[in-house]
Amino acid sequence: MVAHADPAAGVRITAFLTVGGGERPSLIALKRFCAEQLPDFMMPDRFVVLDALPRTSTDKTDYQRLLEMT
Repeated sequence: MVAHADPAAGVRITAFLTVGGGERPSLIALKRFCAEQLPDFMMPDRFVVLDALPRTSTDKTDYQRLLEMT
């Protein structure tokens, strides 16, 4: 998840996810899962499904590239 500033809302949270084998979950299923697992202030405003998360040269998740995708 990446939090970014939004002039209207203050902060928006975008959740990036990959689906390994199987079908893509519905938006309702994703929101239900997050509601059960996360406090309200951490609920994502947006979900983005990617084939793979971007990686840095040291094979870590590239949060800067994810932030650029928001």
